[in-house]
Amino acid sequence: MSVTLSDDPISRVMRAMMQTLMLHEDLRTLVRPGNRLDYAGGIDSSPVKENPITNDLPELSIYPNGGIVNPPQGGGVSSSSMSIVQRFIVGIATEEQRASMDQRGVNECKWRLIQACQRIQHDSQADMVMGLPEVRIFRIGEFFDEMNRDVIPAPTPRLITGWVFGLSVEVLMVFDRVEMMA
Repeated sequence: MSVTLSDDPISRVMRAMMQTLMLHEDLRTLVRPGNRLDYAGGIDSSPVKENPITNDLPELSIYPNGGIVNPPQGGGVSSSSMSIVQRFIVGIATEEQRASMDQRGVNECKWRLIQACQRIQHDSQADMVMGLPEVRIFRIGEFFDEMNRDVIPAPTPRLITGWVFGLSVEVLMVFDRVEMMA
């Protein structure tokens, strides 16, 4: 059965972000295919597991986290275009046993995710970030890390007894004004 995926720009960005992050081999080997939560329904899309167990972690998720319509900044915006800055949280959850700093857990997951995002931020072609012509800027922002918090927001309350890491990224998308008014 073929599933029709939404073709809106925000869903395309979410799918492209997950696909591009998984090009980073060191991150890809840490996060198994069944543990990649792609809410936009990408290739490795997995369901949210209510009670994650050892094989479900580390788990990688990407979800929207607010933004700005027509921000007062550059990025190729002109009088004939409109823009959106969409913020996302890219989060990784591990289990308590993987929270040891001397194992391939907390710090390695965090470092590999930052590396993968840095590659997106710096290796993209001008006016086509992650292969999407509407994406002009991918910017890494603040992060959080703590114990016993789920990186996935409610209404999916789960018990994560280990460490979580969340990295905020901003994506500037620019659209022709005619397309926005259609």
